[in-house]
Amino acid sequence: MKRLVILIIAIVCATEVFAQKEHTPVRRFEIEPGFCWNGFFAGAVEARYNFAKPWDIGARAYMDWYGSAFDITADYNLSRGADLAFFFGAGAGLECVSNIDYMGVKTEYDAFHLMPRVGIEMFRHLRFTLLLNTYNFKPNDLCISIGYAFGGGTKAKKNGKVR
Repeated sequence: MKRLVILIIAIVCATEVFAQKEHTPVRRFEIEPGFCWNGFFAGAVEARYNFAKPWDIGARAYMDWYGSAFDITADYNLSRGADLAFFFGAGAGLECVSNIDYMGVKTEYDAFHLMPRVGIEMFRHLRFTLLLNTYNFKPNDLCISIGYAFGGGTKAKKNGKVR
């Protein structure tokens, strides 16, 4: 019980610290092409809208050797606009999978795709993400993603004011 109380106090204190910190304004839209590695290479592209607060929402398309996925994503960004910023979030959508078995029979099916993820954004554009792909609520693979966000970044200042 003592550990639980200490944990709750620590979470409340950390929340207060983040709530008081002024967030760096960033550009509203960004697009991130990249690739993933989960035993083989795959391509992905994600478009995001950055809210004034540290949240973003977006759409992500992913294609690999076995199929493709389309997800709606949301992330919470810590220290947004800094040279080193962490984020965590999730995506959910539809996975279209096609498999060819050892006898050459092709099977195709659609599955619910859930993708929790954590990552780090370096220099306001380069993003490294670790994500877990799940199909129909069953963990499938762990993927490491590397992408570059075009757009985004901090807003430019004009006459000392953020535009």
